[in-house]
Amino acid sequence: MLTVEEKRQDAVSLNVNNTGNSYTGDWHFGANYVRRNLTDVSDTLDVALVYRAILPRVGDSLYLMASHSDVDLGSLGTVGGIGIAANGRGWTAGVHY
Repeated sequence: MLTVEEKRQDAVSLNVNNTGNSYTGDWHFGANYVRRNLTDVSDTLDVALVYRAILPRVGDSLYLMASHSDVDLGSLGTVGGIGIAANGRGWTAGVHY
């Protein structure tokens, strides 16, 4: 007999670190929220806070972002005899100054 166990639909994570300084504050806090199967087609919504460093000497700030996705929605049907599937995997990273 095969038993299927559903994954939880929502996940939340929090993080705390003391990598700040006297200008930004010693403590930094972060949060991440994931909603699986957002619209009932096996899609995922992932929302996260992004790290931002204030650079007072140059009057600007620096943002660091990163994300990873691994999606396999399988076959979505056919159009004009051509099978359509949605899957992919990748990393994205960004820096904004």
